[in-house]
Amino acid sequence: MLAYVLLLAASCAAQSVTLPAGTLTGGQCSSSNASYFYSVPYAQPPTGTLRFAAPQPYNGTLGNVTARAPNCIQFGNEFTEAGASSEDW
Repeated sequence: MLAYVLLLAASCAAQSVTLPAGTLTGGQCSSSNASYFYSVPYAQPPTGTLRFAAPQPYNGTLGNVTARAPNCIQFGNEFTEAGASSEDW
């Protein structure tokens, strides 16, 4: 019974949006009714042969987008943020 209640509570807080590429599951702000979706992939990462090519549609797995992507690499420490960083997440 506890598992059912926890699942029900989690489904109420989650916000879902269905796109042609799949369904994104975001979250809801604790201080308002606003929904949030972090790190939504809009296109394939521009690596390898895609480096200087036109953007290609994202064809990976969509799903839970409530976690932030790694920070962009920064040189120097004026704008350094804590956490993992990646040039091509």
